[in-house]
Amino acid sequence: MPKKEVAAAIDNLVSYFRYITRTDEYVLLFRELEHLDTYIAIQKIRFGDRLQFKIAMEPILRSQYIVKLILQPLIENSLFHGLEGKNGRWIIKIHAIRTNRDEILIKVMDNGVGMNEEKLARLHATLSGETTSSASDGGNLGQGIGLVNIHKRIQIYYGKQYGLTMKSWIDKGTVVTIKVPLSIREDDGHL
Repeated sequence: MPKKEVAAAIDNLVSYFRYITRTDEYVLLFRELEHLDTYIAIQKIRFGDRLQFKIAMEPILRSQYIVKLILQPLIENSLFHGLEGKNGRWIIKIHAIRTNRDEILIKVMDNGVGMNEEKLARLHATLSGETTSSASDGGNLGQGIGLVNIHKRIQIYYGKQYGLTMKSWIDKGTVVTIKVPLSIREDDGHL
């Protein structure tokens, strides 16, 4: 690896660790997305240009506050449960929109291997509290626990009506949607 690439990798690692060790509970959505850019840059050292990352966000949502570090674990799930082992180009997209009910939806989409209906149903049952992640993971404990932890954190901070939902299609990919209330602060839009 040339010196310039090593220096960039070190800079990304420093930025990554600086971000995850901050004590803020809430961050601006665009800061969370900047952190994901750094995380993806680190992952590209391993996976190269076959990994593509795209973000689409309504401009007003730059001032949206969200709970810190709820997106990165979803990206990790996409990489290590959905994309790793898949041939061809890997694509992860994030799309954040405001609904007409003063909520925002943040969709994390990948073109990975997807999940069959049975596994998806087990994950939904785990998220709804009907089963535990160890009983529903189908041999993939880390994915179930990670999703449950994110879902529970969202509900602790925002209420039971918020959290994660998922859709998945075999050999086409998965979409995980985060629903949180709108909490834009006009005075912070310049950050």
